Amino acid sequence: MKKHHLLFIRVFLLLMLCPIVTMYNTSSAQSSPAIYGRVIDANTGLPIFNATILIWDLDNMTAPRIHFTDENGEYYASDIYVIPGHTYHIIAYKGDFTKNPARIEYAPAIVKNVYIELKEKKNVSFSLIPGAFIKITDTPYIVQSPNPDPSAS
Repeated sequence: MKKHHLLFIRVFLLLMLCPIVTMYNTSSAQSSPAIYGRVIDANTGLPIFNATILIWDLDNMTAPRIHFTDENGEYYASDIYVIPGHTYHIIAYKGDFTKNPARIEYAPAIVKNVYIELKEKKNVSFSLIPGAFIKITDTPYIVQSPNPDPSAS
């Protein structure tokens, strides 16, 4: 009888500790460093789906990590690429630079020098302006005209 009582206590204590261990693992995973944000149209305020987000680690100078926004215009980067103590440049745009001519739906915007602290989640959001790519095919000229106001110097 005493053995059953001790077994019951051990099982009971084990079951009581399981939620604590699970809660600890979940909280440590949620506290990993991350860069996240939202990309919207500057004119309408609507989210931009499938915008490209380039996250460039300036400490490692490796190739930028590419992320895309979801249907709500949101992105989230938390993999091993986001390292505490590192500084990042983050670029957002929507378009295709590989086509000739390039197709630019929203002009690129950049946020420089985003420093990530230990276990920090940094919100970096963008308001993009609709854009276009201008291809100059001839010699550009600078045209200047005199100021019509003679009192202006």
